[in-house]
Amino acid sequence: MRIIGSARGRGVTALAVLALVAGGCNLVGAASRGSPTPISLPTQLPDGMSFEQTLPLFEFDRSLPFDVQEMGAWPVGKATLEEVVYSGTGSLRMPAYLVLPPGEGPFAGIVWMGSYGDWINIRNEFVMEAAAMAERGVASVLVSGYFPSYEAPRGKDADRMNTIVQVRELRRAVDLLQLQKGVDPGRLAFVGHGWGATHGVSLAAVDGRLKAAVLLAPNCAIADLVFTGYGLDPAIEPAYRKAMAPFDPLAMAPHAAPTALFFQFSREDSFVSEATAMKLFGAASEPKRIGWYAGAHDLDEQAHAERDAWLEEQLQLTTN
Repeated sequence: MRIIGSARGRGVTALAVLALVAGGCNLVGAASRGSPTPISLPTQLPDGMSFEQTLPLFEFDRSLPFDVQEMGAWPVGKATLEEVVYSGTGSLRMPAYLVLPPGEGPFAGIVWMGSYGDWINIRNEFVMEAAAMAERGVASVLVSGYFPSYEAPRGKDADRMNTIVQVRELRRAVDLLQLQKGVDPGRLAFVGHGWGATHGVSLAAVDGRLKAAVLLAPNCAIADLVFTGYGLDPAIEPAYRKAMAPFDPLAMAPHAAPTALFFQFSREDSFVSEATAMKLFGAASEPKRIGWYAGAHDLDEQAHAERDAWLEEQLQLTTN
């Protein structure tokens, strides 16, 4: 376990100080953009919130200890894959993988969130890509999921709360990434697929620490995903869409700057139409890029190669 350091985010004027205790497995500290007191989620929210009104909802108690437990470690090429569990923003213990390059750094850092599998196994999707990136001096955190993989869709009030918690957990993962020894806080990125990318748009908008984000097949609206297979009553869809709109990628994407965004889509994708993709891309802040690929929702090897090349440029990586 190699954890040390500090983290910062949009709006922070002083570096957080973190103490490493108990042989490297327990962390106490505060990190990233935060408020002086913990932000509790209200039981109800109004419809029609502005982006500025939603921002405080994504804050949480940055003094929470991570209490990292290492469950095992294995070599993956020249990198080390560590299976860990750490304390999330609430009561849930969050499983993750750390993929750490050899050496002392400085390292770029990436948080990865997949699309497939249950709330734990979505961390498996990008393991091999993270291992390949480690060969180029990148430290990675591959996260588990919260909404909708742990907390399933139930309705507008619960789903707004769970969407907020999911974005908080992604911010917590960025905090954890910054604590890895040798990680350069000026070279951080996010890569997400499907639901991971959909939440990643919000992460880029509210956090402010990411230099770049690769977003594989995100959707414009959370309702577009929820009402295609989660069993909610179609009669509640209009009210659901109205309530969720301030938390949709379409509302968040205009606020991602200065994070550079790379959207990757397929015209063969049955989950995200070309019109939806272009609507989201059009709304997103600059700098941004879009790529179209074969492979339907999974995308193809060209998409993989192009995101690697783009991340190399954005994060100033060593060329293989």
